[in-house]
Amino acid sequence: YTFSDYNDAKRLGYYTRLNDSKINFFGSYQRKRVETCMKALICESGEQGQISFENSETAIKFKNLRKWMFETVYLPINDTNTLQRAYLENLFKFLNNETFFEGCDPCLVLSLMTDQEVFQFGEFCKTARIPKMDLLTNFGITEIIPDIRGMKIDSDMPVNILNLKHP
Repeated sequence: YTFSDYNDAKRLGYYTRLNDSKINFFGSYQRKRVETCMKALICESGEQGQISFENSETAIKFKNLRKWMFETVYLPINDTNTLQRAYLENLFKFLNNETFFEGCDPCLVLSLMTDQEVFQFGEFCKTARIPKMDLLTNFGITEIIPDIRGMKIDSDMPVNILNLKHP
């Protein structure tokens, strides 16, 4: 996800301190970057006799890239990031107030939305429009709402998705 998030952030102009030097080491395109890391993982794991991605030059550079992403791209939602806060507040307000989502945990609904759905909702928020249900008919999340109504996320209990049942 790190490489994909970097690409998305770059494409969307999300961050102002562009730093391709952090990613160019891995390759010039997504598949090559993943391949570089996989080869390093396999080599280091073979040398260690166990799965390892800690000590190689690639692993260290990858850790540095992730650290930079958390400092630059994955910004916390706080007073300096009011746009993200506004998007989330609008999304949660909508999920809590729209009768179609009644009985649904907004956090569960949000976690099950695709990136495209969240992005599209963000576009609604940018235009200061809270969407109406008729604008969301193409959202896949609307198909599973009846199946998740009444369910809650329990972060203290691991879930086997194959045995997921209503409470």
